Amino acid sequence: MGSVLLDGEQSGLGFPYWIAVRRRFGYDDPFFSAGNVEREILAKQVALDLTEDEKHELQNIEDIERIVHCPIVGCGARLSCLDAFEDHYNARHMSACATCSRVYPTSRLLSIHVSEAHDSFFQAKVARGFSML
Repeated sequence: MGSVLLDGEQSGLGFPYWIAVRRRFGYDDPFFSAGNVEREILAKQVALDLTEDEKHELQNIEDIERIVHCPIVGCGARLSCLDAFEDHYNARHMSACATCSRVYPTSRLLSIHVSEAHDSFFQAKVARGFSML
C-alpha cells in the first residue's frame, strides 16, 4: 500500500494527514524483480546440489513410500496410493459391524442391522409381538 499526503485545510482539520492508497502490481512488475531473481538463484542451487546418485535414491524412496498399508487389524491390504486407500476404507471399513464384521454399503443399513441382529431391546420387542415398522 502506498500513501498520499492530503492538505488538512480541505477537511477542516487544519493539519496535513496521510491516507493509504491500495496499489496493484502485476506479476512481472519491477517491484517483484529482486525477489524473482533471488528465487531463481535458490532454485538453481538446489537443483545443482544433487548428484545423480542422490537423485536416484530420492526416486527409490518415493516409490517405496507410495505403498499404503491399511491400519485396520486383520485387514492387511496394501494399496498403491492414498486415493486407493480412501476407496478401500470407505468400501470395507466405514460401515462394518463391530460384532459380526459384516460390511454394509451405508451407515443407515449398518444401524438397522445392529438394531435387528444385536440389540436385545429390539429382539425383546419382536418376541412380544410389537411391529417394527
